[in-house]
Amino acid sequence: MKIKLSVITIIMFCSKVHAQSTAGLEGKLRAKDSLLFNAVLKTCDLKQVDASFAADFLYSQDKGDGLAPGLTSRAEFMGNIARRCAVKTNQFSVRRELAGGSVSVSLVGPGTATQTGVQRFYMTAGGHLEQLVEESHFTRIWVLQKGDWKMSREMDYQIEMHDPQAALAGTDPLYSRVTAADSSLFAAYNNRDITALKKWFAADLEFYHDKGGLTHYTDNMENFEKHFKDTANFSRRELVRGSQQVYPLNGYGALETGVHRFYTKINGQEQLTATANFINVWHLDDGAWKLSRVISYDHR
Repeated sequence: MKIKLSVITIIMFCSKVHAQSTAGLEGKLRAKDSLLFNAVLKTCDLKQVDASFAADFLYSQDKGDGLAPGLTSRAEFMGNIARRCAVKTNQFSVRRELAGGSVSVSLVGPGTATQTGVQRFYMTAGGHLEQLVEESHFTRIWVLQKGDWKMSREMDYQIEMHDPQAALAGTDPLYSRVTAADSSLFAAYNNRDITALKKWFAADLEFYHDKGGLTHYTDNMENFEKHFKDTANFSRRELVRGSQQVYPLNGYGALETGVHRFYTKINGQEQLTATANFINVWHLDDGAWKLSRVISYDHR
């Protein structure tokens, strides 16, 4: 006995099989996604991160983040993750979530699939409330290699950045004043302006450095002057975004903590050469903020 199937029946059957296959793949890729971001943001398991990418992996985004602008190779992308993990502290954390219902998976060929969606990143710094810092769309290309799905391309676009420091500055006057003083001090440092720099330090300055020991006002100003006069020297300081915390010191001023990076030029190219934690004690002296105590430690 022969059974004849109509074209419509065959199409419906194939569509059902395809839908079941796609649903299963979506679950697999969502699990891979979860493992990847847990390794990047929580455990810093670089082996797990490395295992998630195909050998030809490329990353691109429509807006740079200071570490990965434009098109980034696999090696560069892994290096950026390793550097972020190297400066990770208990002072702040990042959480990533997928926007509900935004993720879609499609098979585009044998062993090839696309995954699209919307993701959000949240940052928690010290005792402050968690705040949204980025929202972006993503498109990924996954390839099946030896029975395992590997990410071959990731493209992030229409990125919207949210600055938690700016949000906090709008609600906490002390935070705003201290972070503004910090910014002005290091603007003078980055611009090699010794006159502007000197006004931010108290005369009784004590600077504790895990490599250099204890120095005072005169020692530091002389070192700054020598450094700035030598045009061969280049140094730029930047804060790790979201790492600053500010606390009041009753009757004296404020305490600021954070993580910062220093860059120098090697063969004409700016390179990261040091990352450290810092504790700054600011003295409010007759209406002017002066840096009186500095502890710079955990240089790496």
